[in-house]
Amino acid sequence: MKENIWIHYFLNIRYTLGKNWIDFESEISNVIQAFECIRDNIERRERIQQGEGSKVIKLEVVQNFMNISKKLKKFKKSNLDDMYTNLEIFDEYIEKMTLDLDKLIRTLEIYICEFINKIEVLQKNDDIKDINPDYVLSFNYSNTYERIYDQSNKIEYDYVHGKADINNNVDTCNLVLGIDEYLEGHDRDEKLEFLAFKKFYQRIYKSTDSFYMEWVDKIRRNLFSSYELYIFGHSLDKTDKDILKLLICNNNVKTKIYYHRKNKDDKKELSKLIRNLVQIMGADELIDRTCGAYKTIEFKPQTLPEAD
Repeated sequence: MKENIWIHYFLNIRYTLGKNWIDFESEISNVIQAFECIRDNIERRERIQQGEGSKVIKLEVVQNFMNISKKLKKFKKSNLDDMYTNLEIFDEYIEKMTLDLDKLIRTLEIYICEFINKIEVLQKNDDIKDINPDYVLSFNYSNTYERIYDQSNKIEYDYVHGKADINNNVDTCNLVLGIDEYLEGHDRDEKLEFLAFKKFYQRIYKSTDSFYMEWVDKIRRNLFSSYELYIFGHSLDKTDKDILKLLICNNNVKTKIYYHRKNKDDKKELSKLIRNLVQIMGADELIDRTCGAYKTIEFKPQTLPEAD
């Protein structure tokens, strides 16, 4: 892992990264979109001009990434400067980026199994412990809910981004760590050089659980039955838009979204969740689902811990 491109890149920018996991995915997306832009220019044999603001920024991202790579032993004999004009060299480098991301994901899996899954929880969350769900859709890699809150063993789980397993290796690891689709129109189906970095591809390729589709079908078949959806600890970022929208945007589903707060007046996290929901379903639908007698979405503050 000492020669892993992504680890060195994240270490280099660690002071500008946010504290949330989603910030890592956003940074991966920034890098991949920059590489996609530069690859397009190489393919068209065009040079980026100083006045092309967004392209200049993307070129700087790629150059920064490349400068970090040049310090690694495995690239000492590579002509990385030639990749700006040679598509074959460029694509070989992209392949190495893909392999290193797979290795990083496996390292994360080992960390979760050996450390996160062994953390002793001394106090259960008051907002979660009294909910008795039939199904749990987990966007996490750890088995936290299953280990701490499930006493019945009757709950059906769907680890949509994979479940950490110490017995895996780089090839069998099924954890999903990727980015949202950023291309539009025909480009989505034709420009496939960076497909391996995208979440929907990883879910299919790694055969992660997709039981939630059966749950959605059940909800839509039984329109006169009511269902309750509890969302806890999810940023509602658009990277999971496809799944979240399928679950939330049903008239027979009442959704309760819990938000973190530091004190009783803190609504900073609530503001972020609202903004993200606008990106998921649009402002008009969000207004319809949060207002009036037939609202289906409710935001609830998490219970504050009792003061010692």
